[in-house]
Parts: sequence; C-alpha cells; structure tokens
Amino acid sequence: MQFHACRLTETTRDNRRVSSGPREKQAEFDVPMEVLELILSQLSLRDNIRASVVCKSWLAVAVSIRKANRPPWLMFFPKYGEVYEFYDPSRRKIYRLELPELRGSRICYAKDGWLLLCRPDTRGVFFFCPYTREMIELPKLQLVDQIVAFSAAPASLNCVLFTIEHVSNSVIAIRTCRPGETRWSIVNYDCCMPFYSSIRNKIVFCNGRFFCLSVTGAIGAYDPEKCTWIVLSVGPPKCMLFFSVHHYWRANFMAEHDGDIFIVCTCSSINPFIYKLDLVHGVWVEMESLGDMTFFANFLSSRVMTDILGKIGSNVCFSKVRLYGKRCVTYSPNAGRYYPQKQLYDWKEEDHFGSIWISPPEDPSIFI
Repeated sequence: MQFHACRLTETTRDNRRVSSGPREKQAEFDVPMEVLELILSQLSLRDNIRASVVCKSWLAVAVSIRKANRPPWLMFFPKYGEVYEFYDPSRRKIYRLELPELRGSRICYAKDGWLLLCRPDTRGVFFFCPYTREMIELPKLQLVDQIVAFSAAPASLNCVLFTIEHVSNSVIAIRTCRPGETRWSIVNYDCCMPFYSSIRNKIVFCNGRFFCLSVTGAIGAYDPEKCTWIVLSVGPPKCMLFFSVHHYWRANFMAEHDGDIFIVCTCSSINPFIYKLDLVHGVWVEMESLGDMTFFANFLSSRVMTDILGKIGSNVCFSKVRLYGKRCVTYSPNAGRYYPQKQLYDWKEEDHFGSIWISPPEDPSIFI
C-alpha cells in the first residue's frame, strides 16, 4: 500500500504500534552535506531540479551547486553599415558592436567563439573573433555553391577547414586547409553512390570526421587524418524521401553533441521532425523529445547544448526573432507547437547569410 509523504506511518516497537511523524520521515533523507554535494554535482541540470524537491536541505544544496550553461547569442549581419547586433535569447536583449573589419565579407561558419568569413570579391577567407578583434588570414578560396566548415578554434592543433564540391555524378572534390598553410589541398574522390554538393548541404565535425548531409538526405564522412571519404550506407530520413527541386522552402539543420549527430527537418506546412543518427544500424531514428538538450538551428552552423534554463530549454531554437525582438522562434517537441503562435514560418524567405549562433562573450562591456 502506498502512502502520501505527509501521512503518518506506523512501526512496531516492543510489540507496540508507534506512529512516526514528519521528523522521523525527514531523517530518511539526511545525508552528510559533503556526500550530498558530491552526489548532486554529478547530476544534469534537469536531474538537479528533480532532486531539489525531495526536502528543504536537498533544495538548498541543489541550488548552491546548480550550474546552467549560457545559450549562444545570435549575431546579425547588416546589409548596410558596420554595426552588428547580438541577441541574447535568455535575456531577450540586443547588444551592438561596430566592426569595420568585416566590411564586404560574408559569414561561412561559427564555432568555439570564432567566425569563419569570406570576401567574395577578393576570394579572401579569414577567421575573426568579434570580441577580441583578432583576425587570422587564410589562403584564398573561390566559394560558389559550397559551404566551408572547420573542426576547432584556429589556435588548436586539431583545426582543419573543410569544403566539398560537386564535380560530376560520381566524383566530388574535397579541399582542406590548416591555419598557417599557404594553399588549400584538393583531392578528387570517386563515389559509388551519387552525392550532390550544394550550398544547402550541412557539415559538422564529430568523432574526428567531417559529416556532410546532402540535400537528398545522403550522408558522407571525411577523415582528415586518413584523407578518406565514404558515402555511408544510411538511408535518408523519412521526411526527406520525397525531396524535389520544388521543395526549396524546406530547411534542414544538423548539429553534433557528445559524439552523436542530430538533424531537424522543417517546412512551412507541418511541424518539424527531429532525428538522431544511428551509425550502428545505419538509420536515422526519429525523436519525440530532446530531453535536456536544446537545438540551436541555423542555416550555416547549428549547435546542441544541455543544461539551458528558461523557456528555450529542451526546444529547437531557430535563428529568427519575432515580436519586435522580444522572442526567438522556438519549437517545443513536447508540446508539438511553435512559439510564438500564429506565425507563418516559410523558410524560403530566410536570409541564409543574415545571422549565425556564436558563443556569448565573457565581458559584455565591449558592446556599444
């Protein structure tokens, strides 16, 4: 039989029935403070919050050691001028920064607080940190209908830049470069299965390899250490099986987290689909919930984070801001709906190079 925690329970002492009240019930949860801190410090944010409802002493300890990750900020690239806006989705606040160094450039990718940009008129490619104004020039590269990504911050020994280009139905060209090198390396690879390169392809670096998702749902993997390329025997997600050139309004976003790869597939008429890549069985597994993860979706580079507080936590957070800058467009898998409501999310109207998610600054005093 189950009892509510507030009810008295009965025990037997010396053949007598004795009622144990709230004080003896509380003693069941008494754990040495140091031990409790050690246990709760190993929990995720969601489990920390759950543990805090056990009793007042657990609540005090859980709150004292609770750590939440700061969500990335959304950086907007103006069509004119040199003032760039940075939107903090947790505080719903906009900051501004004048960056004349970026005049005439176009965003390509973002990771670890660094931007990768190109200058289409001069074929220039460079890293830039907007918070420190540090710039790292790279060898020139002509970018037309392909995207370029990098594996780690430019100061890392593991930093590799990667781009893929469609040559023919059976051949693709892969270019790579490392900071400090004077030219891009290029190698052509034969593909046993067609792999179409497009500006709409998605690239993430995961477990030492670049994974590239094509517009048709095929996924390839490139190992920069072994210089090997393979199109994986993984069928496209169900929602991409009926892809056609007329579905250009459909948007797909891909990100990695803790060794796993996730995608979000959207269009203007139905709710998004969320999938996780199962490399063992060669399938995309549809997810009903993100758990404690938050998916920050962007056309060029997306990211997944855990332990995000507030209304955006456990949701898909898109790089769109509505209601006059008061809220990012989000989708809740648990509720099965967009926020804010009554908005038309037609992705063909999205400016693909107008914004990107970037790690927040340590010191916000640098802003105007």
